[in-house]
Amino acid sequence: ASAAPQLSTAFSDHMVLQRDRPIRVWGTADRGEKLTVRFDGECVTTNADKKTGRWLVTLGARPASSEPKTLVVEGGADSGRTTVGDVLVGDVWLVTGQSNMEMTFRWGVVDGDLVQANASRYPLIRAMKSNWTYRTAPQAEPNLRYRWYLPAQANVAETSAIGWMFA
Repeated sequence: ASAAPQLSTAFSDHMVLQRDRPIRVWGTADRGEKLTVRFDGECVTTNADKKTGRWLVTLGARPASSEPKTLVVEGGADSGRTTVGDVLVGDVWLVTGQSNMEMTFRWGVVDGDLVQANASRYPLIRAMKSNWTYRTAPQAEPNLRYRWYLPAQANVAETSAIGWMFA
């Protein structure tokens, strides 16, 4: 039996895909395996690379939508499927910079406790945090230590305050 196809670590439950742009989806599978990717009524097939097992598909652009959808990647009969749920299509913003961008509500932001207490009132805001590391060459895969998450008082405390207020 084969292993289920894997999505890049950039894909997880509660994620947001950029609106109005073609959507690239990638991952790994058994070398040469035929894969089917389904999202929002669209179905695209591809084969994993015969040497590396890497694969990539491009789905059509979509308008913003607050309706949660499911992203499914299916391999051959023996390998199963990988599913990502509660996916929205909207604006994706990358917040990067020095400590002012990394500053969380726990750093003593004015009214930070109030923002945290009301975070669950904004279920369409999603967040994800990545490692910051210095690299001298492009990386084949993002080095992510967190998954996408929904706003809630417990996890907004570790979210970029500027990123949250911008969203």
